[in-house]
Amino acid sequence: MKHIMPTLTPNNTRGFTLIELVVVIIILGILAVIVSPKFISLEQDAQISSVKGVGGAFKSAVDMAHSAWIAKGAVGPLEDVPIYSDNPDRSGTIDINANGWPAQHYLGPVETNPVLNNVADCLSVWKILFAGASPTMSPSGDSSETDYKASYTAPGQCRYSLARDNNYYIDYNSNDGSVVTTTPE
Repeated sequence: MKHIMPTLTPNNTRGFTLIELVVVIIILGILAVIVSPKFISLEQDAQISSVKGVGGAFKSAVDMAHSAWIAKGAVGPLEDVPIYSDNPDRSGTIDINANGWPAQHYLGPVETNPVLNNVADCLSVWKILFAGASPTMSPSGDSSETDYKASYTAPGQCRYSLARDNNYYIDYNSNDGSVVTTTPE
C-alpha cells in the first residue's frame, strides 16, 4: 500500500495574521500606558518617604547634639562635645559653633570658634551625626556611589542631595539648627 504524503499549501498553514498581531500589540501598549504611572508613582513615593525619613533622623541628631551642648552648660562655641558616649579617643564628639549647633567634627588642634564653612565640614557633620553608618555621603561632583551628595551652599549651610535625583534634598543651617527636607510632591 502506498502512502501519500499531503503537501502543504498556503491554505492549510497555521499562524497569526497581521491583524491579530497588530491587535495584540495595541492591547499591550494600552496596558503599558495604564500600568506604568502606577510603578512610577510608587518609586517617587518611596524616594519621598526615604528622604523625609533621613531628614527627620538628621534633625533628631542635630537636636541631640544641641541638647548635649546645653547639658554642658555652654554659652558659646565648644569643641569635642560627646554626643554618643564619653569616648577617650573623642570619636563620638562634635564641634559646636557659637550658636550651639553642630559645625564640624575634627580631631586635632583646638579651634576657639568652630564654624561650618566648607564641604568637608558638611561631610564631617553628616558622618558623625549618623555615626558613620548609612546613608552614605560624598561631596557633590564626586563619582563615588553614595546615597547622598553634600555641597556647601552659604555661610554655615549645607545641602545633602539624593544622589539618584537632586530634586530631593535636605538643607542644614548651622546658624539656627534648622533642617528642611525638600521633595517634589
